[in-house]
Amino acid sequence: MSESVNESNAGPEVEPSSPPSALAGERQRPQRRLMAFVLCAAVAAGGAGFIGGYKASRSSLSNAASTRSGAEQAPLAPSANDSTATPGTATAPGAPPMAGDSKMSSAVAGSGGQYSPGAYAEEPQQLVAQRTTASGITIRAHRQDFGDQMSDPYAGQYNGWKPAGWCFPTGQLRLSIVTASAVNLSGAPWYSEPKDGVAISTFAAGYVESSPVFGAVAQVGNDITSITFTTASGLTDTTAPTDGLALLAVNGPIEDAFTMTLGHGDGTVTTIDAADLTAQYSGTDYHTGCEPPPPALPAAGAQPADPAAAEAAVRESWRISRDFAGTDGSVRITYVDDPTGIQDAWKALSDGQYVDAATSATQPIAELVFTSPTEAWFRYDVLTSISNFYNRYGMARLGADGVWRITRQTVCQDLSLAPGIGCTPTVETLLPPSAANDPRYGQPIPIDGGVVTPMPVEGRPAVDPSFTVTS
Repeated sequence: MSESVNESNAGPEVEPSSPPSALAGERQRPQRRLMAFVLCAAVAAGGAGFIGGYKASRSSLSNAASTRSGAEQAPLAPSANDSTATPGTATAPGAPPMAGDSKMSSAVAGSGGQYSPGAYAEEPQQLVAQRTTASGITIRAHRQDFGDQMSDPYAGQYNGWKPAGWCFPTGQLRLSIVTASAVNLSGAPWYSEPKDGVAISTFAAGYVESSPVFGAVAQVGNDITSITFTTASGLTDTTAPTDGLALLAVNGPIEDAFTMTLGHGDGTVTTIDAADLTAQYSGTDYHTGCEPPPPALPAAGAQPADPAAAEAAVRESWRISRDFAGTDGSVRITYVDDPTGIQDAWKALSDGQYVDAATSATQPIAELVFTSPTEAWFRYDVLTSISNFYNRYGMARLGADGVWRITRQTVCQDLSLAPGIGCTPTVETLLPPSAANDPRYGQPIPIDGGVVTPMPVEGRPAVDPSFTVTS
């Protein structure tokens, strides 16, 4: 078995040839059908450029089947009639022609045949690993690194705060998979720091040729010395990672269930379940590692006579007003400063499909400040069985009867989290003054003349629910 190697001077990769874009003798067909075909070809050519993106799980330029034989072929040389081509250099990639382009117009209206320009040049990328498995599957991985603006959408914001290295891909791998009967391209994300030392992405090839291949890319820590990929049906492949990267594949179809056996340098083996690799975007790990610090609460003002007792009273009012499971609505409503529309919304929630999530939800207060002796601001989270909602803001006011009550806006903004549920009249989400210029709350960040509103993204490629990793 030939193992993964770093081979920066390896020969150029053979790309699959494209099928002819039009067949001779089709000039009599309607022009509308030809235009539709040309547009599809242009879109396919553009997609094959393999531009980096945030979500790379199971990204694949699948079905890029080669019509050549499985034999190794030499790289294509520039045409003798191409006065602009220079051997050994790469030209900048150009946009594929679209409908209305002058070349496309001539292709449609020209005489003597049909021509659909589909050639394009890709930017050179670094060959980081290549391997041929015992069953004859050759995999090559080239890496394209993203700029800072793609790998860290918060760059330049939040006083230099940076997300963890596993939150956003810093690049991507372009994979070529070659067998005796198939050629395909696929891809995988590349992280500067895999979460908990493991990042897995799967790929497939050979389906067009009815000779499927199923494989995985594993980015692991330097302490891993061997990796075995085993499918539920018993197909297996083993290799040693090179510089933290392993390329594995078996001759067989995609399987939802498989395992990775990761051997450590000290001889130990560890088992990692799929749930450890597929945490939700809203999970605590992603919240703390990938989202910037929350906007600050308002500054403290004059304090109640007994701040500790007042804070305890606010927290108790908060608990009762949110106790959907154990406190009757007629009691809960007495801890809200304005009941308008709330009980109707509570009833709609209790009669709807989200009642279980509401009943089991928790709403811990993270921090609280008194802006006056009769007003409190606090930051809290809403944790449910469906999803988690972090860094929400609430207010409470002291009534003339000495009872601290939660504001209607605070209660109604959370009721609206359930689709189709809400108070009438509606409310805006409550935010502290410090959020006024925060790009997370409606102010996009300018990037290279455009704008992007940063959102947390998947910290690792998605895997099937039955996926397990053993290390």
